Amino acid sequence: MGGRKYNEKTANELLEVVEALIYYKNNAIVVPDKKTAARLEATTPEIRQKLSNFGLIEVPPTHTLKELWDSFLKTKNKMKDSTIAAYELVKGRFFRYFKENESLEDLTKERMIQ
Repeated sequence: MGGRKYNEKTANELLEVVEALIYYKNNAIVVPDKKTAARLEATTPEIRQKLSNFGLIEVPPTHTLKELWDSFLKTKNKMKDSTIAAYELVKGRFFRYFKENESLEDLTKERMIQ
């Protein structure tokens, strides 16, 4: 029976997670129980991505705030010196409050209100 990627125990645990996630989705339950959450956390990124592709979970972004900032600046072409200075001022203020290596997933409404 070559080609099996998971042993029977792992496959059964994964089946339980999928069944629980389907139940939660069908019943509009946003936060899974602790056991399901722990099992989900222990799964591989590949499995989490597959679950996300089926709409069972959301995979949080893995980019940092600095990457977001740099990406934003790349979209700006031919800026005047005064515009560049204004962006640098805003950047300095933004990164006094947030850390450059902070994940985008941490940038929540609650986090911004603190």
